[in-house]
Amino acid sequence: MKVLVLGASGFIGKSIVLKAPEHIELTGTYFKNEITIGNGHFEHLNYLDEEHDWNQIIESYSCIIVAARANAESGIERDVVSHRSQTAFAKMIKAVRESRLKPFIVALNGSLTYGNRGEELVRTDDEINPTGFAKSYSIAEKPFRDYLTQDNEIAIIRAPWVLGPGSWFSQVYLGANKIPIIGKGKQWMAVVSVDD
Repeated sequence: MKVLVLGASGFIGKSIVLKAPEHIELTGTYFKNEITIGNGHFEHLNYLDEEHDWNQIIESYSCIIVAARANAESGIERDVVSHRSQTAFAKMIKAVRESRLKPFIVALNGSLTYGNRGEELVRTDDEINPTGFAKSYSIAEKPFRDYLTQDNEIAIIRAPWVLGPGSWFSQVYLGANKIPIIGKGKQWMAVVSVDD
């Protein structure tokens, strides 16, 4: 089985690479931080590059794991990069639709970290890790949600949301007494609540 891991040098991608079974033929991509761990072949790839030929990139894979996410400092920059991500992932999915192998897609979103922090980012050396902002993530993730609702071969996985004092989660979800389920319940969300 040939697997492509977009974002293999990131928080989640690195864990996937380290735990991949040896019989998997794995190719991992990185943007800033070159990766040389685990069993696999690693290549530099900026998935936001508009010149990519996604048909060529994905043509030989039976599974694509998307663990890549672009980050930015401010809310405006996050929205801009999220829209660029949305465009890139839409092009990738178009290539998957056109491919002979029709690879299974696993789209992973990392922890969304909330609390009473306003616009302050949670840094990698902070107690709660990594940085996360739901609005931007949902913009970038839209092509995957659309693909899922059309009964295609995809799994959307969200690592735990870590919620602290001041989080909007209790107001939006628990206050309404409803949890939104998209795609016939194929999307999962785990929640970790912390008091301080």
